[in-house]
Amino acid sequence: MPNVLICPNAFKSSLSAEAVAKAIAAGLEQSRLSCTCTTLAIADGGDGTLKVVAEYLGLQLRTLEVNGPLGKHVQASYGVKGDMALIELAEASGLHLLDENELDPWAATTLGTGQLIADAIDKGARKIYLTVGGSATVDGALGILDALGVVFYHELGSIQQPVPSDFGRIHRLDMREAADLLEGVALYVLSDVTNPLIGEKGAAAVFGPQKGAKPEDIEVLDAGLHHLADVIEKHNGVHIHDLSGAGAAGGVAGVLHGVLRAELINGAEQVLKWSGFRELLADADIVITAEGHMDEQTAFGKGPGMVAGLAKEAGKVVIGMAGGVSKDLTELEGFDAIFPVVHAPVSHFDAYAATADNLSRTARQIGNLLAKKS
Repeated sequence: MPNVLICPNAFKSSLSAEAVAKAIAAGLEQSRLSCTCTTLAIADGGDGTLKVVAEYLGLQLRTLEVNGPLGKHVQASYGVKGDMALIELAEASGLHLLDENELDPWAATTLGTGQLIADAIDKGARKIYLTVGGSATVDGALGILDALGVVFYHELGSIQQPVPSDFGRIHRLDMREAADLLEGVALYVLSDVTNPLIGEKGAAAVFGPQKGAKPEDIEVLDAGLHHLADVIEKHNGVHIHDLSGAGAAGGVAGVLHGVLRAELINGAEQVLKWSGFRELLADADIVITAEGHMDEQTAFGKGPGMVAGLAKEAGKVVIGMAGGVSKDLTELEGFDAIFPVVHAPVSHFDAYAATADNLSRTARQIGNLLAKKS
């Protein structure tokens, strides 16, 4: 009787990772395959990472009122255990906090996320893990740094509550207050992207449109981030312009590395370490992983790609499931097979509503196929 390890990512706007795993397990149990199923929700630094990791590590959640992306107060939580804190940027600065007509890349900031970090440090955290997926901002971490005490100056004085429209005015920065606050604190940024800070694959060009940036905004935002990177290099001697992963969350990852020496780490890899995945993998014969959409990027830093790579190294059968699969994706490294779970043209609304049923139905067919082969 094969052991099946089911470890999916969340299906954004549809199902949590836990719900996806449950739906897949239900389908296998309805199939002709006699098997044992173990479920493990995964994440890669995007929305929902806090919930997943809190379950793994038994984090205590703290909730406080902070600034949302456009200044309106929101309730946001972070997780703590001992001197470690896990902060999800999307809690205070996420896209889900704004309606589509509210998106404003020139005014939205990460100030609330910085307030969460400052609170965690004030309460005794000395290891801060920041997940940066799902942001509504292209502010190059200006808000976070402001909340932590970094002061930005233009030629005539300090800039109060800096926003992206201030990029070009920034002349220098003062880190003395922030250095005192952060003494003895290690900051890690978890991300699932490899985009640089600037250029055609940078923060503004790739992620700006989903945050409300129009084509005419992107060039100006990119130039502003370039200027900010120049100021940081002049001040700290750290070159972040083309640093891999620097473009995550509108430049948050790169700027925190350049200003605060934050360490950039792969979100999926870190979450899998916390989850005990390798121990569960050792007992598995078949691994099923899933996410909302699979394409060539799945193999580069995404949770399912990381799962598939490790499982294949261990000699396991690896199956992928996705709400959508790129039409030109014929194979993906690490996977033996990939199955789309939507079987007919439908609207996004209908597809989201039927996600659990589609996952179970497809898993049932996969189970029937595996039963025939076993």
